[in-house]
Amino acid sequence: MLESNVLVLNRLWQPVNITSARSAVGLLYCGRVRALDENYSAHDWNEWVGLPPASGSNGDVLHSVSLNIRIPRVVQLLIYDRTPHVNIKFTRANIYLRDKYRCQYCGRSGKSADLNIDHMIPRSRGGSSDWENVVVACVPCNRRKGNQLPEEVGMRPARVPRRPRWQPVISLSQATRPHPQWRPFLEITYQP
Repeated sequence: MLESNVLVLNRLWQPVNITSARSAVGLLYCGRVRALDENYSAHDWNEWVGLPPASGSNGDVLHSVSLNIRIPRVVQLLIYDRTPHVNIKFTRANIYLRDKYRCQYCGRSGKSADLNIDHMIPRSRGGSSDWENVVVACVPCNRRKGNQLPEEVGMRPARVPRRPRWQPVISLSQATRPHPQWRPFLEITYQP
């Protein structure tokens, strides 16, 4: 329970990190954050410990000798108002995430086993392995394109490939299952 994930927002309500429930409760107690309830109302420590457990919380309560404390799912920092800038690593998994597991030539979506990474300018013709030259392609489209430029075979990617501009919390939430209360904050953060 104490190792479950909590979304951390900056003062401007932008996601900046994911932390453990243990850390979030400690920050709340020390007065460094406010906890957001299911209606996104902010509460300090004294208000938070007075709230009854949320309906359908399924045991998201920390039991102590004298208190029953709800585990917050979203907390807001009181001082920090920046968003950390992180370069996204150039990896196969991140290319699939950027292109949403969808072939950029025909639009088919699939699992990573059904998809390939295509160099728009083939490496044999001087193309590089970087964000601006690779796209996700299904196996038939990748075979059809082969060692040619997309224009030479009449294929155009759905969008021009570029370095993603994700916030760091987005890449973390891909690896962990986001809590439903995080959804409004994650949807506004993704910038394709």
